[in-house]
Amino acid sequence: MVVCCGQQSNQDSILNEYGLPYAPYSFDPQKYEVQQFQVPPVVDGKLQKDEWKGISWSTYFVSEVNGKSEDGRFATRFKMGVAEDTVYVLVRLNDDQVWANHANYYSSYFQDNSITLYIDWDNDEYDYFTIKVNAMGLVSTGYGNVLHKKKYYPAQDLGVHCGVFIDGTLNDPSDKDQYWQVEMAIPINIQFNDTVLLQPNHCWKLNLARSQWQYSLVNGMYKKVLNAEDGRKYPGECWVWNNTWGNPISKVELWGEVFGSDPELISNEEWSIKRRIKWELRNVFYAQQLHYQKYGKYANKIGRLKDVGLDLSALHYKPDIQSNNNQFVAIIKDKKYSISWSVDELGRVDDGIQQ
Repeated sequence: MVVCCGQQSNQDSILNEYGLPYAPYSFDPQKYEVQQFQVPPVVDGKLQKDEWKGISWSTYFVSEVNGKSEDGRFATRFKMGVAEDTVYVLVRLNDDQVWANHANYYSSYFQDNSITLYIDWDNDEYDYFTIKVNAMGLVSTGYGNVLHKKKYYPAQDLGVHCGVFIDGTLNDPSDKDQYWQVEMAIPINIQFNDTVLLQPNHCWKLNLARSQWQYSLVNGMYKKVLNAEDGRKYPGECWVWNNTWGNPISKVELWGEVFGSDPELISNEEWSIKRRIKWELRNVFYAQQLHYQKYGKYANKIGRLKDVGLDLSALHYKPDIQSNNNQFVAIIKDKKYSISWSVDELGRVDDGIQQ
């Protein structure tokens, strides 16, 4: 099993490789191999010597603002492995003051420092589920999509288990802490309603994000810093594993990829073609959004997207567009592998359809 993430090749460009004002310039995945455990780890947040032996750390998370790696005070990285019917994730978050205020699922737990795992289980770049954990061990699971429609579920109802370990003390400003660590166990066949997620022979996409709030100490308690001008809390800082180049975390197309079957797929020609096709379809989607904003309808021919900046000469394929003004489907067919790929007006990618 292998995890890949996007990498921008030209962060200084105003327009991307297809002439559109969307970052990143291009999509060039990195790779992270997720290996099999000999013995499943105990989910307690601790990094036991033998449990995670041979499982590599990911790269350090990068700033959501400037894309720079954070490998110091707030350094964050993860390990990921599989045993039998469960995916395990271990995340280490450096922090010299570990604190959290919410231990109740129905409280404003989302305002605590936290780590969130995002997984798009069927690689359609549209809907996904999340697991959010704070330093008190409060776990929230959710199901959402790029239209920002979300539902939340208690973790225990889905069979998700998490453990937290703190190298230091929780909510004690009198000393310096080192880090806190989260360990997750996620059933491969986890279900939301009647939808089976994380099917082992599918390609998944994922990202992880760390949220950190500015604070001050008031009577020995941690309080979020307020803006003196408007009295509002300053927004939290955020680091992500897979750089989103200033885009919100909901841009699923910029997440990493997890291959749940044959790890050699990530290096063969078919997967290279797959990434190129999906990236071209994604830019057709971007161009269609610009066309709709300008003309109140979607283009019915690829050539008409040139009017909103799409560089047709940069396309490796010629997408076929089917449109009825308010809806569209763009399709790319690869003759060599006899596979068709499509994207619709919602931004949902349908891939791997045999012809």
